[in-house]
Amino acid sequence: MDTLVSIADTLHLEGSTQAAIINQQYASTYREYNNYLDLLQRLRNELSGYEKNSYEYNQLKAMIDEYQTSLDSTMSSLMDISKNEFGQTLDSIQKEFEKSVNKGMTADQAKFDQDVWYNPMQKELRLEEMRLKIVELEDKTVEKRIAALDAQERMSKAEADYVDKQLDLALAQQKLDNTINKKDVRYLEKDKDGKFNWTYIADQANVEEAQRAVNSAKQALEESKISNRNDYIQKVSETINSIKDGSINQEEARKRLEQLNDSYKFILKDIPTFDIAKVEDIIKAYNDYENKNSDIINDYKRSVKPEVTQGYETIVKGFGDQFKAVSKDLGEIFGKQLREALNLPNGIRNAYGDGNDKSLVINGDLKLELPNVKDANDFAEALKTLPQVAKQYATKKM
Repeated sequence: MDTLVSIADTLHLEGSTQAAIINQQYASTYREYNNYLDLLQRLRNELSGYEKNSYEYNQLKAMIDEYQTSLDSTMSSLMDISKNEFGQTLDSIQKEFEKSVNKGMTADQAKFDQDVWYNPMQKELRLEEMRLKIVELEDKTVEKRIAALDAQERMSKAEADYVDKQLDLALAQQKLDNTINKKDVRYLEKDKDGKFNWTYIADQANVEEAQRAVNSAKQALEESKISNRNDYIQKVSETINSIKDGSINQEEARKRLEQLNDSYKFILKDIPTFDIAKVEDIIKAYNDYENKNSDIINDYKRSVKPEVTQGYETIVKGFGDQFKAVSKDLGEIFGKQLREALNLPNGIRNAYGDGNDKSLVINGDLKLELPNVKDANDFAEALKTLPQVAKQYATKKM
């Protein structure tokens, strides 16, 4: 049972699953504890029948001392096991409590969501704040960006703040243009004929002040770009760390990476070297890791002792329930290979793109026969020809 408890901990199974396995460990250890108690009682009863310091007495006394040491160690282990089970149970209860408060999300999930997105009320207040700024703005470009934000089902905090800084720059530029055009300073100027005439020019001090405001707004916008890139990297790194320490499973990891790509797509699309496939490789690595764990667990059944079968089955069920997204995620990764072949966006890539859709649309029925496919390897090879087949079918009447 100690090995099974260690396996459950290594796999970062849910608290309720670990508590169930630890409870079985506790029951097994308590049986051992009772055996020591019964044995020591019998030995002490037998000891009382011999004369002190006799050979038989000393032999039994040595056995009692040895078993007493084992009993004390077992009792200490029981206390540790009970404490461990109590901790896992509380962790499980805490997560359920957090979900009841956060609309089905744990505190960690809720914090991630709150860091990345505005809730509906915050969204309206943020948009209203920006709309008040554009009342006097003549350039409608930023206004269209605000409208695009409003159209989003969930509004990215990072993108909204970035658009707000674009708005500040547009307002500063408009003020500078107006200041330059506002020629309200009069001075005498001598023309080529030697005559003096009144000339009106813009107030240079005001122009310089407005120019400084524009420069400051440009600087803030550039710093926002850098900050958003760093924030994106940091949040992806935090997700990877959560994967490493087992605090999130594959499904949660995939969701977070998708949300990050969606929330920061406004900045990612301007990075020429950004490769979305590298983000998907994180999930693939996680899938590979859990597949290996699954193989290890399944093969371990060949040497499981009868007395720990129940604990083993608890681990298998807990692992299967917690990581049931493995096959689904692997299917999505397989889909990634297909969409790359056909240039079709899918999965995580939905959150990113340059708008250049090179996919083929086939109207009608396309019957695809693969007569030589006998196994997965054959199918993988056949798949490589699919883009060519699809292209030929889609373009044969052009």
